Amino acid sequence: MRVGAKKSLALVVMITFVSGHFASLLSAGVEDVRVMNHFVTSGEQLAHAKHTVMKTFSSRDSIVFFVPLQFNSGRTYLGKHAITWNWYVNNKLVSKSTKELELNHHPFELVSGRAASFLGAGQCRVEVLMDGQFLASDTFTITP
Repeated sequence: MRVGAKKSLALVVMITFVSGHFASLLSAGVEDVRVMNHFVTSGEQLAHAKHTVMKTFSSRDSIVFFVPLQFNSGRTYLGKHAITWNWYVNNKLVSKSTKELELNHHPFELVSGRAASFLGAGQCRVEVLMDGQFLASDTFTITP
């Protein structure tokens, strides 16, 4: 093999290795995050800088779901991901929203809220998904 051909082959091998290595560093998924103490609280508690776990709300409350994430393996950047929030009342999906977020620092807090009056009275559940994969959920009750 000629010297020029060897250099070309070595360059192709190096570019292939480096591009694959960087792609694995930049691409990340659910397996690269750890959900920390997620909880549901009220907007009123939040307004007073309190992160009080609540399980029962009145129809006048606003409900906020916090999901703090810690990145695994010493990562500091996970890239952009589709985060979906599903809100259920009496096992019926009543609200769904998806937003692309750039997970660029940790801990990273995912936060979503709804007015209890919008959801309606009943047994409720909220869940959060990252790229369609389950991260966390919590249950609570809304009274009339």
